[in-house]
Amino acid sequence: MMETMAEPQRAPDRQQAWNILCEFTQSESLRKHALAVEACVTAYARRLGEDAALWSVTALLHDFDWEIHPQARRDARLEA
Repeated sequence: MMETMAEPQRAPDRQQAWNILCEFTQSESLRKHALAVEACVTAYARRLGEDAALWSVTALLHDFDWEIHPQARRDARLEA
């Protein structure tokens, strides 16, 4: 029997990423931080010929769980 390959997962678009961020991040300063990181990485992506949309989503979601798992973040910093 032939195995079928699973359909690849599609990355969320920017609006979906923003909605996820807002759902899990209540702090206005963390939301602003995500927007600032997004602006930086998308500028670099454009300059370097990379996928700016993918980097935009990545930047918006990079800390979306900060408020949910604060101890895990502290532990990771200590291990580094």
